[in-house]
Amino acid sequence: MKFNSFKFKISVLYSLVLGVVLLLYSSFLYWGLAAALHSELDRDLKIKAQATIKVLELYVRAAGDAPRVVNYVFNRISFPEDVDVKLELITKIDFYWAQQFEKLNMQDDLLLLAKSSAEPIGKSRKLSNDLAKIFLKNVSEVPGDGDIDLSDVYYKHKVLRLLSERCYLDGKGPYVLFIAASQRPIVKLLKDRQFAMIVSIPAIFILTFVLGAFFINQLLRPVLKVTEAAETISHKHLGARIAPAHGDEEMERLVAAFNNMIARLEKVFKHSEEFSSQVAHELRTPLAIMKGESELALRKEREPKEYRRVIGLNLEEIDRMLRTIDDLLLITKIDYSPQIFKKEPFEFGAFYREVFEQAKVLGEKKGVAISFAPPSVSIPVVGDRLHLRRLFYNLIHNAVKFTPSGGAVVLTAKVKEGMVLASVSDSGSGIAEADLPKIFDRFFHRDHPQSDEEPGSGLGLSIALAIAKFHGGDIKAESWVGKGSTFTVILPQGGA
Repeated sequence: MKFNSFKFKISVLYSLVLGVVLLLYSSFLYWGLAAALHSELDRDLKIKAQATIKVLELYVRAAGDAPRVVNYVFNRISFPEDVDVKLELITKIDFYWAQQFEKLNMQDDLLLLAKSSAEPIGKSRKLSNDLAKIFLKNVSEVPGDGDIDLSDVYYKHKVLRLLSERCYLDGKGPYVLFIAASQRPIVKLLKDRQFAMIVSIPAIFILTFVLGAFFINQLLRPVLKVTEAAETISHKHLGARIAPAHGDEEMERLVAAFNNMIARLEKVFKHSEEFSSQVAHELRTPLAIMKGESELALRKEREPKEYRRVIGLNLEEIDRMLRTIDDLLLITKIDYSPQIFKKEPFEFGAFYREVFEQAKVLGEKKGVAISFAPPSVSIPVVGDRLHLRRLFYNLIHNAVKFTPSGGAVVLTAKVKEGMVLASVSDSGSGIAEADLPKIFDRFFHRDHPQSDEEPGSGLGLSIALAIAKFHGGDIKAESWVGKGSTFTVILPQGGA
């Protein structure tokens, strides 16, 4: 796997995210465990303190001498013989304290009872004198009656949890009870947890990186197929397709989009080849005529009149080529430079009447009557007046061209379901049913033997349709051989 590959970057990102999540989650568990263990230790110390104070109270009431019974209580030794005691009551207290001492697991706890003046009264055997002095330093910081102070004590690389509580025994005091428990089990457990985190997180990180790379490789397999197919495609080989993937929805959409893109490219290249061939054919004919006429005129000396005829013919062919080139440039601009259109709001009925007035001269030259049926309502549209005028002029020119003298061309306009329907109908020869689907193709010629006009470039209807499409509309054609044709321009009312 390459370092700059998409798979490597996703694997690293996935592993880093998972590593951060694991680290945060493990830290949360660690601190949660630490807080729970310390809270549990504090709760146990409070219970032990209450039990110890209660037993001391019972002993003091029975023995009447608090200082002398402390060592007995703390260290579970024989009761002092010189103390006047109630033996039956002491026996019951002994039994109760033995149960509590065992139940609360106080064998390893350190106990100390002192006066409020920091004077020690008694302590457990396991409590060293040095550590007892450290406890006694906190006497002045012990809160008032009933309150408890908890703190950590560090002694010889050990951490103790110390509880101190002010109390009274049989009305005497105040005394301060200290109980300390080692935090070694907690520290050991937390260290074990830290070690587990340090070892497990990198191991999980590496494992997830490997597994992630494997799964990502499986997920990206359709993408690799698309890449391999793309590498085999050229302008000579556009028939390659990828079989639809029966897997993730996103990959199926990617494969479908790729296949559709290749299909569009194939169509565009095919159209481009046909278009180039048609352009070459359209330009070759006038060039061949010009070349032939020029060569013929140069074979021998001619009269000036003959030279003028050849030059005039050449100029006509040049004009034809220039019109074809202008039409091609316009189509290209419509397809790729829509900024040539300057849309503006206008009233369609008045605009269509202007087109009619300008187009009447076409019919007058040929003896074709052009009439106009204005719309019954005002029709607001938004569009490019100049190019829309060219659209309708092309349709009217074709209608006049293929309508014999004495025929008629009718312009109508109406609104239907929010769309403007502007029709150009003629009483001409009509269009063969086989030719009707092709009339909007570029360079398609529908020359008629009865027409005495020069053949067109075959781009007029293509330009008209492109202009209509840009405005969010369309052109529909209907024709009846021998009866005429109707071309209906469909435009959105109010603009596209």
